[in-house]
Amino acid sequence: MSQLSVTPELLTAAAADLEKIASTIDAAHLAVSPSVLSVAPAAADEVSTSIAHLFSGHAQDYLTAAGSAATYQDQFVQNLATNATSYASAEGVNTLALNLMEGLDAFRLGSSLALLAAAVGYVGLLYNFVPFLPAALAFPLYAPAGFLLVAAFANALFWSIVESGLTSLLGLA
Repeated sequence: MSQLSVTPELLTAAAADLEKIASTIDAAHLAVSPSVLSVAPAAADEVSTSIAHLFSGHAQDYLTAAGSAATYQDQFVQNLATNATSYASAEGVNTLALNLMEGLDAFRLGSSLALLAAAVGYVGLLYNFVPFLPAALAFPLYAPAGFLLVAAFANALFWSIVESGLTSLLGLA
């Protein structure tokens, strides 16, 4: 499986670099086009004139092809810059979704742990007083700790279901 790593800043920098290259090539074409389009014949005879005309025709063909390549390159640079912006926007949306899920995880874990801590704290308090109570009274005192444990489990289960639903809704799975 192949992987692709894209950084919007690098795409934008690549587009700027390609723009610089294009402007350098365009400047070179502008500098040489007058001299290559009208090649002077080496002599006043018919063969020299034909060869000069042939070279000028090739120069014209080259400049036409170079113009097409420049147009293609301009479109490529434009697409690269546009896609860098689109990718950055998509990354922003994905970051928001992941932050939402991380916050939900922290809330789920924190609230469940708080309920567990309350149950442990309650049992710890009872532990100091139970030896002084009759057995018939001691057992019912532990019921709230059991309810807290059930509430912690139910809370974790509920938020797991919510997280699963949001994950599939946001397409993070």
